[in-house]
Amino acid sequence: MPKTMHAGVALHYERHGDAGDPLLLVMGLGGSLDFWEFQTPVLARHHRVCVYDNRGIGHSDKPAGPYDVRTLADDAVAILDACGFDRAHVVGLSMGGMIAQDLAIRHSDRVGALVLAAIYARPDEDAQKLGEMLKQNGNKNVEIVIYPESSHGFHADYRPSYNKADAEDGWKRCTGWFEKYLKG
Repeated sequence: MPKTMHAGVALHYERHGDAGDPLLLVMGLGGSLDFWEFQTPVLARHHRVCVYDNRGIGHSDKPAGPYDVRTLADDAVAILDACGFDRAHVVGLSMGGMIAQDLAIRHSDRVGALVLAAIYARPDEDAQKLGEMLKQNGNKNVEIVIYPESSHGFHADYRPSYNKADAEDGWKRCTGWFEKYLKG
């Protein structure tokens, strides 16, 4: 299981494919690299693909949070280095899209094409209400709010890699960032 160190944190990653342009897949909040399990083999037919677990998720270290997007984007640079990618196309999903945006802004020389999926530039009224609800409820509704049965387009029966404990643990570590972002 390959890992690279960044700022004292071991980050788990995998490389797939031997030819084509480099491609970095950045997952969102609470999702491990296993959430790319259906896309990775298809993309690896034509790209050198790198997937990884953000800090606090999956097989990466889980240091005390909160984490901010800037730190997570710097982790992504360490992953690019570990995969041997000087420059890569980047796909960011949900919070991974926010990480990808920061990566593209601060490390534009490392990013080719940028694909952002299921993200927003700033929190809308619904996101602000969600943040308030989470604060008021002490995060006890994370399962209902963050991972309903239809999350990621798949019923829970079709998501064998879903790990509720990792998702909840990752959410708790990122809550400080989320609340700070909603205020900003």
